Parts: sequence; C-alpha cells; structure tokens
Amino acid sequence: MSVRLRPVLMAVGLAALALALGLGYGVLTGAPAPTIPTLPTPAVLAPLASGGASEPPRTAQGTVSRDLLRYAEEAPRAAAPERVEPLGPIVTLPAPPAAPAERLIGFVRSAGRLQAALVLPGGETAMLAAGESARGYTLVAMEEETRVVLRLPDGRELTLTVRD
Repeated sequence: MSVRLRPVLMAVGLAALALALGLGYGVLTGAPAPTIPTLPTPAVLAPLASGGASEPPRTAQGTVSRDLLRYAEEAPRAAAPERVEPLGPIVTLPAPPAAPAERLIGFVRSAGRLQAALVLPGGETAMLAAGESARGYTLVAMEEETRVVLRLPDGRELTLTVRD
C-alpha cells in the first residue's frame, strides 16, 4: 500500500464508522424518527360589530397584529394637477448638417507619387493620384498633405480636408 493512499483510506473508514455509529445509536435507543412540527390552526376572525372595531383575535402564539383579509381604507385621491405652461418658448435645435458621403482619410506616398486615400459612398476606399478616377469620382487637384478637390459623378466639385 502506498503512502499517499493511506490517508484517503483512513478518511473513508472514519466516515463509514461515523455513519454506522449514528445509525446504530438510533436503532439501539429506539429514538423515534424526526417528525414535522404541526402548525397552529389559524384563528377565525370575529365579525366586526356594526360601527366599531372589534378586538383582534388571539392565537396560541399571541395576538394577531392585523387582519390579513381586509384592505386598509384608501385615502381619497387628489384631483389631477392642472396643466402647467412652460416658462419660456420651446426651442428646437436644427439637425446638424449631414456629413458628406465622401471623406479624405489621408495621404500616401507610394513609388515617389503622392496619392489621396478617400472613402467613397458605400464605404469603398480608393487611392487616387491627381487626374485618376474611381467609380465616377475624379481627383482634380491635390495640395501637399492638406486638401484635395474631387469631381463627383454629377459634375460638382467638392473640396475635402483631412479631419483630425
């Protein structure tokens, strides 16, 4: 028997011994099986005398503090408050202008050539140098890493700058 197995076997043996002693004690002493305690029967509520309150019923455990079958008298509800006029005129803010569908992301220098990285409608990204076109958009002019002029498919020209 290995040294590591011995503590495990001792623990199992002690648990079995405790169980056997507990069961044996109950059999030898003739102790009755545990029973569920019975609850006291609820007191019957006495009918209210006309025009007055009755004495709360008594139970084996003491006096009942409230009648569970009666609701408290409801206080009369207050009338709805009158409509309150606003202190000043209601101001509505205009919606912010819609951002253009075309955006200038930045500039890339590739093979000695400066190109603009653009986002076109639909989320498509295009890399264009001056004079190049993609999806009907033509990059007309480009200032060194500041802004570009883009001709839209409908012929309008749009100046885009890099947003920070």
